Parts: sequence; structure tokens; C-alpha cells
Amino acid sequence: METASEVLIFIVDDDAFFSKALEGYLLNEITGLRIQIFPNGEACLHEMHQNPDLILLDYKLNSEFPYAWDGLQVLKKISQVDPGTPVVILSGGDNLEIAMDCINTGAIEYVIKNEQAFEKVKKVILDIKDEMVDDAAVEKVSSKNTPQIIGLVILIIFIIILLFKL
Repeated sequence: METASEVLIFIVDDDAFFSKALEGYLLNEITGLRIQIFPNGEACLHEMHQNPDLILLDYKLNSEFPYAWDGLQVLKKISQVDPGTPVVILSGGDNLEIAMDCINTGAIEYVIKNEQAFEKVKKVILDIKDEMVDDAAVEKVSSKNTPQIIGLVILIIFIIILLFKL
């Protein structure tokens, strides 16, 4: 059962070993995660109705399907389907032009697959979890104040009615 603080993460990478290693690391390091792995972008897009909190998307998807989309094409589709879903691009290459294309297309981060990649992804997830907690706190305060606000509005309307009757 999904809890309020649970974070749903999609990992989209055709390298099954990398995906499982990243999943294992994240589940070991961070509590409250639910992770789904997809070997291609099309499968990920098919499941967007689950409203993931974060998508970790490989830039170079070398799928066995000759017409499968690469990471940038998938990022564009995600941005069309749900522009609010944060996407982190994972790439084996250190290319500034590609990184800028990804950021300009909507990625929140471009992480190079090196020895620091898992730590960088962990930091992004922790930041997202913090934002979710902050948003939940604001929502809780707002819902607590709703009866008071409604009462105040009714009082103001009552005063206006009284003034017009005088």
C-alpha cells in the first residue's frame, strides 16, 4: 500500500545490470521508495498514469527494437504527457551540448554514469522527498484553516447584509 511519503521512481534503461544495481542501491540507501524498471521509453510512457515522482532516464537507449526512441525523444514525450514530472537523464557520455539539450528539453539534471552517479541520483531523490514533505505540511495547514476562512467569509457577508439593511 502506498504511503503519503512514498516516492515512485521509474528507471528507464536498457542495461538491465545497471538498472538492478541502481535499484538495489537506492532501496538500500533511502526508505519509502517504490521503483519500477523499464527497458525502453515506450514501456515507461505506457505507465505514466501511475504518476511517478521521478523518472531516471538513460540518454542512449540501445533497444533491440530498431525503431525505439532514444532518451531525448522519450524526454520530449514525457514533457508533453506530464510536464510536471521531474526527469533525470543518465548518460555514459560527458557531452556539454547533449547535457544542455536535455536540460533545455525539460530534464532537471544530467548525471554522468560514473562512480559518483548513484550518489548524485540519491541526492536528487532526497530533495524530491523533502519537497513532498514540505508540500504535505503546507496542504495540512491549509486544510486546517479552511473552516476558519469559511467562517470569516460568512461573517463578512453577514456584516455586509446588515450594512445594506441599515
